[in-house]
Amino acid sequence: MGLFLVITQWFNLHEVSSTPTNPSDQKYVLSKSTYIRGLQCKKSLFLYKKFIQLRDPLSSEQAAIFSRGTNIGLIAQGLFPGGTDARSFCKSSNEAIKKTQELINSGEEIIYEAAFQHDQVLVYLDILIKKDGKWFAYEVKSSVKVSKTYMNDAALQYFVITQNGLLLEAMNILYINKEYQRKKELQLEQFFLTKEVSDYCKGQTEDIQAKLVDLKEVIKLEAIPEISIGEHCNSPYPCDFMSYCWKNVPNDSVFNIMGANRSELFSMYNAGIKSIKDIENEEVYNREQRIQIWSYKNKKAFASKKGLNDFFDTLTYPIYFLDIEICMPALPEFEGNYPYQHTPYQYSLHYKQNADAELSHIDFLAESMGNPSRQFLDHFLAHIGNKGSILIFDDSAERRVLNQLVKEMPERKAEMDKVLNRFVDISQVFMKRHYYNPLMKGSLSLKNILPALLPGIDYSKLAISNGVTALAAFDKLRNPQADLFEIDELRKNLLEYCKMDTYAIAMITEKLREFI
Repeated sequence: MGLFLVITQWFNLHEVSSTPTNPSDQKYVLSKSTYIRGLQCKKSLFLYKKFIQLRDPLSSEQAAIFSRGTNIGLIAQGLFPGGTDARSFCKSSNEAIKKTQELINSGEEIIYEAAFQHDQVLVYLDILIKKDGKWFAYEVKSSVKVSKTYMNDAALQYFVITQNGLLLEAMNILYINKEYQRKKELQLEQFFLTKEVSDYCKGQTEDIQAKLVDLKEVIKLEAIPEISIGEHCNSPYPCDFMSYCWKNVPNDSVFNIMGANRSELFSMYNAGIKSIKDIENEEVYNREQRIQIWSYKNKKAFASKKGLNDFFDTLTYPIYFLDIEICMPALPEFEGNYPYQHTPYQYSLHYKQNADAELSHIDFLAESMGNPSRQFLDHFLAHIGNKGSILIFDDSAERRVLNQLVKEMPERKAEMDKVLNRFVDISQVFMKRHYYNPLMKGSLSLKNILPALLPGIDYSKLAISNGVTALAAFDKLRNPQADLFEIDELRKNLLEYCKMDTYAIAMITEKLREFI
């Protein structure tokens, strides 16, 4: 009989699972997040441990994403109410580890944020419960599917916890059920799905041990590991040392070629073909990519008179310039909604009655409380008119959200169908390379195209400058504890941001018209 099996059976007989070993006096050197970081890139782990000052500042977008994950973790505690948080009020990880041990020893059966350390590796488990004398572990994710990264995350937790002597009956990942439709009352048991990953975790023990030895050696290195940039820089997560590692990548790098195979681009870069101007064999690229390469090499914008003429021939006055902002709450707030359902809460509309008319503007921002869908649709259909082109920059999201509204309010379908038939996607001008400017740097984002076409006009002076922070601002707007001054400021900033989007579309349209 193998040693591991003998020990396991001994543990089962003597029920030591209720008392983990004392935490190590050594300070931990790896956590769950740094372990995953090290699996992605050892250089990133080294820089995080030795040169944290080189780390990119946390963007507002990333902060909003982290906040969403934290909120889902707290919501999941409602599945197992009445537990004790082992992490709260603790000033250090050692305090949290000791608090966890005390809770287990005292008979606590539901523990949130349970802390464990083994061989200088620290983990916090979202939820630990004891049922019928057996322990069950739950890690919570705000995703609608379980990725390989989440499995590796859970495997490390399982390893550290069981190495402390706490036997786990099951290691589980809680994630969001995308098919859940909210009823009048929230049903967490249906909102969350459970995937047991115990067998996977057990099978990873030897691999984890080897990886931990390897990663600890990385931390001990004196010099930064020689690791070239590659696809790992963004997989599974965008690395927060990109500015450092990519500092020598030229502005006109081959990575700006839109639609090209990323692995092939990295091969080119590592072979010395770093800039677009270094490319010699242009025939292997498609028409759109060859236009982009020509534009970079000649330092000139490219404009297709025929392509632009064809585009403008599709437009009829009055012309509307539309942008819609959507919220996608993980936890559906209103009856009939699904997790991450796209719900519109704001729109901006610039318009011109004819070619010589002044640019006019109207907008809408939902009230802070209540379902914004109906008030949005009523206001929108009352002001969009019944004729003329509606220009949108990439209309896929707008079409999706308006079609969703029709499902909720089928009595408005005939009106909405007429509106959707008037949509014109101006982003296709750039997708098809009817116009390309090297200052766009291979991006089809409105925020890159605007300053390339109209220098001096951009989003830099706005308090809200992207959709993710706009969404976070709208969430704050709906916070019952927000004061009136904060609400007023948030509304002002949201309206300015959305207005800038449609103003940008209008200005880009006028600029493109100049080329013909």
